[in-house]
Amino acid sequence: MANNAVEDVAGEQGAGNSVAYGINDQSEIVGALNTSEALHPFRAVRRGGVQKLTLPPGTNGGIAYAINELGEAAGYASGDVGIRAVWWTRRGEVQLLQSIGALTTRALDLNDRGDIVGVSGNEVKTAVAWPRKGGIISLGTLPGFVNSEAVSITENGAIAGVAIGAGEFPNRSRAVLWQPGGVGIRDLGTLNGGSDSRARDVNNRGEVVGTSSSTEGDRAFVWTAATGMLDLNSLVTIPGLVMTDALSINKRGDIVVMGHDGQTGAPQESHEHVDHHAARRIFVLHPLR
Repeated sequence: MANNAVEDVAGEQGAGNSVAYGINDQSEIVGALNTSEALHPFRAVRRGGVQKLTLPPGTNGGIAYAINELGEAAGYASGDVGIRAVWWTRRGEVQLLQSIGALTTRALDLNDRGDIVGVSGNEVKTAVAWPRKGGIISLGTLPGFVNSEAVSITENGAIAGVAIGAGEFPNRSRAVLWQPGGVGIRDLGTLNGGSDSRARDVNNRGEVVGTSSSTEGDRAFVWTAATGMLDLNSLVTIPGLVMTDALSINKRGDIVVMGHDGQTGAPQESHEHVDHHAARRIFVLHPLR
């Protein structure tokens, strides 16, 4: 958005719907178009229009989830060959990423040096990384948990994601942080009284954002090594609004937050019982300079 203007990124493709998933500092956007055949990955460049990204042989659809400052994108392609993690060059050429046997793989984020993270697996899903777009490595999960996903990677290689348990309460999900190179996994915990948390993003300063259940319901959080996990509602007061999820954080510390009308101190429903008909609001929190 520039000068409070709204741009239609992918509205002239003859598609029923389009979804944007990632943006870089050049305002290049990636996502997926809903075509007559399947979802098709795209990249939109300001003044250059929308470019449908190339798909590998044996596939007919896919999604681009992330784009770095070099214009490289990452996501997946799907078709007769299954679901395969891929990345696209600046020119839109597609490259398959290594997989483990016939397991499904999806690339969810990449940094400027070409480290890519995502998930591998069908019944059991495991967080994985492709350092410098190379061989696949498993990042594992927390002790006592079964599944994991890697959703964000910084320029120095720190990775944020989630560990997922097999049962219900407790230990259904935990926000986690892997150190650069995928060494070690840290349980970021939950907010007071919570049983679940999920990391959505991490920036180069090691600030992690996401959502956690708590005694007051789902709440957006920010985590640092110095402070631990903090409820954003306790740090920022927006009268009449409850912040339930922090979706993204940039290198300056600006946070994209989702919330709804309500009283911050009033108990809310858990993840499984949120009123999905309640109006959602998305806004940006700017740190004090």
